[in-house]
Amino acid sequence: MPAERWVRLSQGRSATLRKTGWRHHIDPAGSSLSVPGYLAAYIDRMGAAAQRLHRVSLECRPAIEVIASYGGFPAVCLYVDPPYLGSTRSRNYRTEMAAEDEHAQLLDSLLAAQASVVISGYPNALYDDALSNWDRVEIPSGTSQGGAHAPRTEVLWSNRPISNPTLFDPGSAI
Repeated sequence: MPAERWVRLSQGRSATLRKTGWRHHIDPAGSSLSVPGYLAAYIDRMGAAAQRLHRVSLECRPAIEVIASYGGFPAVCLYVDPPYLGSTRSRNYRTEMAAEDEHAQLLDSLLAAQASVVISGYPNALYDDALSNWDRVEIPSGTSQGGAHAPRTEVLWSNRPISNPTLFDPGSAI
C-alpha cells in the first residue's frame, strides 16, 4: 500500500516502516518547519522526484540476475550499492554477501557489462584492484551510530568518466 508506506516514512519517527509513534514537532522559536510546513515542502518536491524517476526501474532480486537482464544495453545505467565487505562493516549490519567470493562474482558480472555502471561503497582492496581501470571518486562522508559521528570516506567507481575536470587538471577542456 503506497499511501500507508508514505505516511509511515514521512510522518513517523526515524524514517522507518516500523511502528514508532506519530511525528510531532514543537518549535516555539519558529527556527525550523512545523509538521504542516514540512509536509507541504515534501509535497512540493514530489513532482521533481517523479520526473527524475520517470524511467527508473528499481529491482528487488539478485544483482546477478538484474545485470544479466540490463547489463547488455549501453543506454542503461546500473547503479549498484552492494552490501559492505565484511572487512569494512561494523556491528549491527546484516550479513548478506558476507563472503568475498560473492563480491568477486558481482564484480565479474559488472566488468562484463556494456551498460554504464556506477558502484558505491567504502574503500577496499578487492574493488580497487578489480576496478583499477575504472574512474574512481572519493567522497568525504560520515556515519552516526549510537549518537556518535565518525568520519568515513565513500567511493564511487564507474566504467564511464564521472570525475569533474577543473581548470588545473592536465588536458582539461575548460
